[in-house]
Amino acid sequence: MALRIRWLRGLLAVLVGLMALAIVPLSHAANVIAIPALQARVTDTSGTLQTEEVRQIEAQLAGIEADTGSQLVVWLLPSSGGEDIAALANRVANEWKVGRKLEGDGVLVLVAKDDRRIRIEVAKALEGAIPDVMAGRVIQQQMAPRFAAGDYSGGLHNGIAALASLIKAEGLPSPGNQTESGRDALGVNWIELGVFVFFAAAIGGAMARQALGARWGSAVVGVASGALVFYVTHWGWACVLAGVVGFVLSLMMSRGSARSVGHHSSGVTFGNGSTFGHDSGGTSGGNFRSGGGGNFGGGGASGGW
Repeated sequence: MALRIRWLRGLLAVLVGLMALAIVPLSHAANVIAIPALQARVTDTSGTLQTEEVRQIEAQLAGIEADTGSQLVVWLLPSSGGEDIAALANRVANEWKVGRKLEGDGVLVLVAKDDRRIRIEVAKALEGAIPDVMAGRVIQQQMAPRFAAGDYSGGLHNGIAALASLIKAEGLPSPGNQTESGRDALGVNWIELGVFVFFAAAIGGAMARQALGARWGSAVVGVASGALVFYVTHWGWACVLAGVVGFVLSLMMSRGSARSVGHHSSGVTFGNGSTFGHDSGGTSGGNFRSGGGGNFGGGGASGGW
């Protein structure tokens, strides 16, 4: 009975810790722009473009993706709300997972209309094809003059065409259906997820349990596992699941270690380079979907008109 109570207390500690981690992002959310779901290649929450203009730009972007495989998306919004446009664009591009997953070749064009600011955010795989200086030239030479004249559709068309020319010169792998074994329709590799949590419990669990004891050390492992999975996937349910699994695995390892070698840690070292996919994209007419790429490191340029 006492053992069951201790186990339940440890599990409660994991859940409380995960809830605390979930509250922190919510406290910051009030100060930043909410990111809409990615449902089309062009998202216009500013009401700037006409329906036919959106259709033409969508067709241009779809043609680029069919030709090169790289995924370009556009978001026009009224204002960044005081957030630095580069930081906002990086946050949006990584949240939307723009670009192919295996190539990471996405580009986001973000326009804060009322702020008169433009940002071209470039994924790491395209930073060679679209260096910061070239992204800046596209803004200043192709987009800003048209925007200043009130021709937003023309500015976007010219800027996108210039970016497409740079991408084509890079010689990236041709478009095609690229899948990874073990991933479900949402882009999650459950094998990698399980291996990651197991390694987290094995690597950090021994040290945490030695410092804090089996129960609280396992609780720390659970919180850490949940936090890391949430950081990568941004899914609350995956965070809680990983936390509980990490706690239980660590607790089981502590019992096994106690039976075999007393209170000493096993000394086994593991390595892991797994990554997790997250496809936050929606659909537009049933035929558009985020490529699941992301991997934006801050490359690109900002400008205004």
